[in-house]
Amino acid sequence: MKPPSAILSPKWIKTGALLGLSGAIATAYATGGFSRSTKVMAQQVATPKSIYVQTATARQGTIAQTLSLTGSVVSPESVSLSPRVAGNLQSIRVHVGQRVHANQVLAQLASGTAQAQWLVAQGGLASALGKLNQARQSINPYTLALANTNVQIARDKLKTLLTGVAPAKIAQARAAVTENTQSVAQLNQQYAWMKSSRGPQSIALADAERALSDLKSGQSPLALAVTNAEQALQSFMNGSAPQNVAVTVQQSNANASTTALQSAEGNLQRIQSSASPQGVAVASDQATLQTDQQNLATLQSQLQQVEAGNGLSAAIQQAVVGAQDNLNAIKSASSPDGVKVTQDQQALAADEATLSSLQAQTPLTTALQAQIASAQMTVTNAENTLSSDQAMWNSAIAAAQNQLDQANAAAQTANQNAVTALQNQISSAQEAIVSAQSKLASDQANWTNAISAAADQVNAASTAVSQQNLANQGKLSILQADQSQAMQIASRALATAKAQYAQALHTDEQAVQMAGANEQTAIQRMQTTLQKAQAALVASRDNLAALQAPPQPSVLAAAKTAVSAAQLKVEQLLHPMNQGTLQALTGAVTAAQGRLQIAQQALKNTVITAPFPGIITAINAQPGSAVSAAKPLIAMVGATLELQAQLSQQDITQVHTGERVLFTLPFAPSQEEQGVVASISPIVNPQTLSLTVTISPMRPMVGMAAGETAAIQVVTRSNSHAVLIPTAAINTQTGSPQVYMVKNGRALLQNVVTGATQGAWTEILSGVTAGEQVVTLGQTFLAPGDRVTVSNAIARASGALTAKSPASSSAKSAPTTAHHKGKHKGKHKGKHKGKHKHKGKHKGKHHKGLHKGKHHKGKKAKKTASTANGAAPSGAAAKSGGSTP
Repeated sequence: MKPPSAILSPKWIKTGALLGLSGAIATAYATGGFSRSTKVMAQQVATPKSIYVQTATARQGTIAQTLSLTGSVVSPESVSLSPRVAGNLQSIRVHVGQRVHANQVLAQLASGTAQAQWLVAQGGLASALGKLNQARQSINPYTLALANTNVQIARDKLKTLLTGVAPAKIAQARAAVTENTQSVAQLNQQYAWMKSSRGPQSIALADAERALSDLKSGQSPLALAVTNAEQALQSFMNGSAPQNVAVTVQQSNANASTTALQSAEGNLQRIQSSASPQGVAVASDQATLQTDQQNLATLQSQLQQVEAGNGLSAAIQQAVVGAQDNLNAIKSASSPDGVKVTQDQQALAADEATLSSLQAQTPLTTALQAQIASAQMTVTNAENTLSSDQAMWNSAIAAAQNQLDQANAAAQTANQNAVTALQNQISSAQEAIVSAQSKLASDQANWTNAISAAADQVNAASTAVSQQNLANQGKLSILQADQSQAMQIASRALATAKAQYAQALHTDEQAVQMAGANEQTAIQRMQTTLQKAQAALVASRDNLAALQAPPQPSVLAAAKTAVSAAQLKVEQLLHPMNQGTLQALTGAVTAAQGRLQIAQQALKNTVITAPFPGIITAINAQPGSAVSAAKPLIAMVGATLELQAQLSQQDITQVHTGERVLFTLPFAPSQEEQGVVASISPIVNPQTLSLTVTISPMRPMVGMAAGETAAIQVVTRSNSHAVLIPTAAINTQTGSPQVYMVKNGRALLQNVVTGATQGAWTEILSGVTAGEQVVTLGQTFLAPGDRVTVSNAIARASGALTAKSPASSSAKSAPTTAHHKGKHKGKHKGKHKGKHKHKGKHKGKHHKGLHKGKHHKGKKAKKTASTANGAAPSGAAAKSGGSTP
């Protein structure tokens, strides 16, 4: 297991190197120089010949300025379909997520009444036409018999309506009411538990609020870091800094300082060890996280097995296998029924052969005819026996097949229950992983802070030892001269601590907001589920009431009218009309046609169809439930999707119709899709003070669905000939941006005008041209005109400090620190493998000299901000919404 310092990102490694380097150089200035040979004069230390810096080459490239928006996927076509009439829902022919075409039938209401009315209207029209035809022609017995038959049919229909609904359907409706009542009661209990303080969302919100309260209390590590930085700066301002007495104190306590250094180094090694309390805590957290992840993987594997049908119990599997074996055994020709059929077939073949043999004999005598007749009778009996046995075999096969179908249905139900249970366990396991990851991050931060504090103690002890070796009180004047520079370093440390505290405060506040939103979302989902269950209960009660209610008067009236009409037709056949009634009969036909059209429209109203091609998004009822007119039953959206985002008033001038857009969706965050700004709303929302921007994707995207969120980048400006330099080279402490340039071995301070910033690179509008060298590391210690030496390490002329940039070509994170004491000259082999040339006396952690070979074995950083010559390595540029420079 690696200590936290070995897994820090390149960004924080670089920041730590700069802060550590600044502190070490400030301490060296404060003590009047660096540890060198006692023969070197103090003046040589105070006036270095050259300052080591790292540079990068300004180059020409492409940089894009983008505007980030958060939007959602919407459909321009959206509709909620409702039945035109109230009734019972007979069937739903689609499911959520299904694509449908225009005019496709989506749902069917019970159409018995409408069908009956249509039949009655159709019969009425036929009756009117018949009457009209009857007046024009004579009556025959067949027509009269048919009319009497129609009278009997109409009477039978009326009798069926008066009898009522079957008791089995009423019992089924009552069972549905009982089941829905129990479901509503259970959901009410779950809803009350979720809204209580014992719900998981409430607990998560309380934890987030507690973390925010701890941060604001002033006792958190970040708040204490701000306090310590303020106290450190105040010590410089009130003159209580130890620089004034450092030399005298260190001369009298040389031995004590050496012991303190050794103790601090031992303490740092103990804390960095994985056996330290912090390391043990992190290891425990990692083990817990790994266990939780393994548990989640196990549950997911079990879910896959269950979904694949491998999670059924042995009893259910045995039932299915037994039913299948029974079916195979019955189907087999060796079964008793199969043996019977086989024997019957053999007997029939033998009888047919006998009959054929007799029929082939000649001459045809009376005795032969009798034998042929007998043989034919035998063949007929054999065929009847075979038919009977074959029917019995088919019946046994059908029964076995029915038993197998029942076993398969039971297995499918058990499998679905197992899937639901495993999905609930997976949700709990995922929550446990999130909790374990949070604790691991907290303990890693504590370990990092402990290592940093121990490293500060080592640096302080090392500084104390160096001060004891100076033995020259005259260097106190150098401390006074550099005190202002040390104060600047303390000021920057205070600014950094405040920025970190502000960032942590913002993060915790966002966590509280997110936890609150999650709690609200969960409650809303439970409310929606409860409302659906309550609606199902109301529908089942309405269905039961409808079944128990007597037949509708309109239907009874129509049935009675049909009886009367049929009887009237018989009377009219028995008593033909004269020619004078033809006009009245023609009007009756016209009226019957109108009633038929009304009945046809009523029958059409029982069908719900799709108004346009699209996708089903919601179904709000179940087959068998009672529905009312104008109540939304099915929701659907069009097949064409687009993006919508909110644009603030401040950014209205940056976005225009037709501009190119890049966007990503949650299910494919690494896959950038292109779109174009289709329209911008001309009306500002008075509540959000923003405008709605509509974006059309360039191509359809598989998996894109309405309601998804989208991360959108609008390219507002692009420059393919921009002059780019690393952002780290820019200094804004004076109020305006400046950079140090290297020309003829000297440092030149240059004012610049900056443009867009993209990742680690910034556009320079004026002040620097492509090909010029800018200082990216070490500029804190430069003054205009200083002599500089370009190197991968920053060092003072004394050789007491060597700082290696994490962005150099070696890209090592957490380099190994070597400690050398005594006189070194020649070749050394140790933690720094290779050849080292050292001059003078060294007591500390830093060396000046030529290093060849491998340095600081460690794990390579994944990304590098820049190389020694200023070129950005492949994949190193941070993404900020545009193309890579």
